[in-house]
Amino acid sequence: MRCTTSLLIAAVALLLAACVLSPGKFESDLTIGKDRSFTFRYQGEVIALDPTSAIENMPTTGGEKDSAALAAEKAEKAKKEAERDAKYKAMVEAFSKEKGVRKISYAGDGRFMLDYEISGTLDHGFVFPFNTDAEVAVPFIAIELRKDGVARVKAPGFVGSARESPIPGMGSLGGPNGTAEGTFTIRTDANVLMHNNEAGLKSEAGRNVVSWRVTPLTKEAPVMTVQFAK
Repeated sequence: MRCTTSLLIAAVALLLAACVLSPGKFESDLTIGKDRSFTFRYQGEVIALDPTSAIENMPTTGGEKDSAALAAEKAEKAKKEAERDAKYKAMVEAFSKEKGVRKISYAGDGRFMLDYEISGTLDHGFVFPFNTDAEVAVPFIAIELRKDGVARVKAPGFVGSARESPIPGMGSLGGPNGTAEGTFTIRTDANVLMHNNEAGLKSEAGRNVVSWRVTPLTKEAPVMTVQFAK
């Protein structure tokens, strides 16, 4: 019990310290070559989900508040909202320095517009987004390298209402209906070992193509495992 409580406290601390990001309306694709080359692209909205704001907006019990208490509460709320906006604008500056960010802007109310594209070689894992300056720790997509030239792609951010908080009882990170809405496509000429798309593989210019349509009701994250040429 003591260990479970300690882990819960640590999880709460991590979630409150980090900024939890969720896709909004987006288009994203990943190209993986059998030679380990890759290109990842994301265009669209990124929404900052502030756990502290959710906690502050939870209903409270107690008697009616007088006008002075209500005014003080309103002023404190406005102050915290201004502080969050300042933090989000600082995040834009931090992200703009990151390789792959072609354009990013803050649209207000925790909403960013992002144009991101990066290419490289999969001789190590890849995670997006991750920025220590912006304190971002929850990825939309992760590519894990395994033994025998195998790579596993999973996109835990590309789900809707099922994107649950890592803290029990906190509910969905995207709200009751989620925030993610768009399409995620993987193109590869590597050997596809598995994927979880019911529509199956399609062929396009010598590559296998799998495309997932993500809506606020999507419950299963896109997954694919490929094997590179030896």
